[in-house]
Amino acid sequence: MEDEENSKLLEWMQGKLDEMEKEIAALKAMLKLFQAQGAVQHPQSPQQVPSAEIPVAQPRSVQAQAMEGRATQKQPPAERQSEVVPAASEEEVPIRQIIVRGNKVAAVFRKGSEVRVDVLVPLEQDTPPFKSFFVEKILKDFERKDRMKEESGQISKGTGFSYEVQLEGNEIKRITVRNVNDEERVREIVSTLNWTINRMMERSGV
Repeated sequence: MEDEENSKLLEWMQGKLDEMEKEIAALKAMLKLFQAQGAVQHPQSPQQVPSAEIPVAQPRSVQAQAMEGRATQKQPPAERQSEVVPAASEEEVPIRQIIVRGNKVAAVFRKGSEVRVDVLVPLEQDTPPFKSFFVEKILKDFERKDRMKEESGQISKGTGFSYEVQLEGNEIKRITVRNVNDEERVREIVSTLNWTINRMMERSGV
């Protein structure tokens, strides 16, 4: 049974890698396009402005305007920005909805260094691979690494990663993780939880 879960996990990871490679290729193509447009629309440089016509103090302003124009053109489209996990904020903000077969099954929120997941469908904590993978290999691994950093003095006591799973009977209602200051950790938690919930729903028939 464990071999089957590992095989599915490997397939999922390979799929995510393929998606990321396609995304990177698309972003590189977009970057080249915007750079090319900036070069065409802003060919003039401060050296090309005749010094006899403009006071010496003016070229800095011309250069700044040209740089601002290029910076504005190189901003990615709004729909691209929405795909990025929002940065930490003192106000609680939704950062992801987990959708399975067209149904919203979980909502993820973030406030500062805390991430909260509200589970919206009946899923029991004993359903694999919640404990065997998500808790043991993701959450507890982060917790163990930060505990070692606390013991070695790399981070202050009490500032390490921690988590809490709130249950109603045996059903998962909420998952809260605290002291998540690494953006990569946030992305890993959200993506692995998405995979875990998909597998749980397949097993439980929800």
